[in-house]
Amino acid sequence: MIEHLDPPDLERFWEVHIGDLQPNMLIVTTPNREFNILFETVEKLSGTPERSFTREGLDYPVRHDDHRFEYTRAEFEEV
Repeated sequence: MIEHLDPPDLERFWEVHIGDLQPNMLIVTTPNREFNILFETVEKLSGTPERSFTREGLDYPVRHDDHRFEYTRAEFEEV
């Protein structure tokens, strides 16, 4: 769900959810950009149209037009 947040909101998300709230556990979901290639293969094999979108400022396609970004595993671990 964090892929729907713009950078200032994403920064605040971490401040609030980890800093202010200090939960015992926090589950965060977000697409894995490295996994998108599997969607592309399925789309080609099934003859369904590609559903990738371009977003200004990103040098890679995203899976949905409302995604602000999609992390790789390494990028997510750095956050």
